[in-house]
Amino acid sequence: MATTTIKSAGGDYTTWALWEADTDNDLTGAGEVIGEIYDVNATAGFTMAGATNSDATNFRHLTVNSAHRHAGVWDTGKANMQVSLTNLIFLLSEPFARASYIQAKNTDATAGGGVFRLDANSTQLAQCIGWQTAPDTGTSASGAYLNSAGTGQILRNCVFYSNRHGVHSNHNSASSIIIDNCVIAGSTSHGIFTNLNAALTIRNVYSGGNTGDDYNEGSDVGWSTWTATTCMCADSITETGLTSGVAFDTSNFTNVTAGSVDIHLVTGSALIDAGTDLSGTFTIDINGATRSGTWDVGPDEFVAAGGADNRIFWPANLDGVGSGGPFPGHRVQ
Repeated sequence: MATTTIKSAGGDYTTWALWEADTDNDLTGAGEVIGEIYDVNATAGFTMAGATNSDATNFRHLTVNSAHRHAGVWDTGKANMQVSLTNLIFLLSEPFARASYIQAKNTDATAGGGVFRLDANSTQLAQCIGWQTAPDTGTSASGAYLNSAGTGQILRNCVFYSNRHGVHSNHNSASSIIIDNCVIAGSTSHGIFTNLNAALTIRNVYSGGNTGDDYNEGSDVGWSTWTATTCMCADSITETGLTSGVAFDTSNFTNVTAGSVDIHLVTGSALIDAGTDLSGTFTIDINGATRSGTWDVGPDEFVAAGGADNRIFWPANLDGVGSGGPFPGHRVQ
């Protein structure tokens, strides 16, 4: 596993783009090629594309050093990406590419074109935050736009708010897209939207506070292509695996004000202990905290004040299996 640093001084690279260009190689036998961001923000669009022979063992992964990561809420004092484009600003366009702990905002003042775009097989986002200043009417103006006929794309422990669609699946295949423990909120259209024949697996997801439907399968498919497990929404929709009528408000979340959204759970939230244990796949939440007991819905695993263990551990890999050192900055409820 090769790890190189992205720092303003004293690192291997001084920009995200320089790391991407220099690691744009044949990945045969390379293992997990990690770019670790420290104190460097991105002010231009970023695309990971072009490396060859990537697979489940050999792939590129852009992440953030533990001391420079957001703690589950937007933080301008931590490594971030703020870019003004009428297109999507962060693209994973090679198979198996991964990104984690990226907080990205499209700041276009009139028609922000979207945030994350996953274009290839088995691309993954984890512990990421994506939002827009002024969502436009284009269907790709989404927090996460999944645009491929590929397989195995994953969104995990992410927050997407104030977008056109929170998550838009534009797949035309029966292959599965997995969305686990995310919050999608404040969209000017739908929360999760698909307009082609894709199969979505959504588990422990909350969608609410959207102008349109919290979950919308579009005109081309029906709920037979969606599998929901212990998910929640604010809508009154009735579907297997969905609990409706769970409000996007401060009875469930710390802050729901546009521009200051904080999806950490509050005491008494309906999302607490309402999820399904997915520890066979991953073990952490958006803060890097190890989930335990009955899982919560959404990215945040609630820890009550005075809890026995307030330590946070950051994962050695994107899936959060195993842990590295203590993760600073988690706010205990």
